[in-house]
Amino acid sequence: MVTDESLWRLLRSHRFTTPLLRQWVPWLSQEMQKKGDIVRLTQSGCDAALMLADDETLDELVKQGLKQRHLTVNGQPSGLSKLNGNAWSSQIRTLEEYLLAYGPLLGKQAERSLHPLHVPGQDSLPDLDLLRSPFEAQSHVIEAVRKSL
Repeated sequence: MVTDESLWRLLRSHRFTTPLLRQWVPWLSQEMQKKGDIVRLTQSGCDAALMLADDETLDELVKQGLKQRHLTVNGQPSGLSKLNGNAWSSQIRTLEEYLLAYGPLLGKQAERSLHPLHVPGQDSLPDLDLLRSPFEAQSHVIEAVRKSL
């Protein structure tokens, strides 16, 4: 189903690393459909779509939305300005200020993107039919690789 909630879940997946706020989704959905980054698939009784956007496309769209003040952070326009060709907040002048302002948002996005596939000590190991028994650490690596494949 093509809904704001389904798009929100997709944009928060490991496929995208762009920091986002939930309230941006309606605008992002509308713009992505206008630009052809979301293509509706029509079929009888179905409301599906194909996502063609990648991380770079989403980054550009968010940057554009913030510059044009379609998107806000905490209800306030971002105040982005051009400085040496890069978009920066007019109040943020150093890396430390940027991390203080956006660190929590970036941290949450990193946590969502970095869910481990296998956790030694928590996840069980399968019985492997090998010529030799691997060491326990090797078994965990084998299981992690198996899960990633």
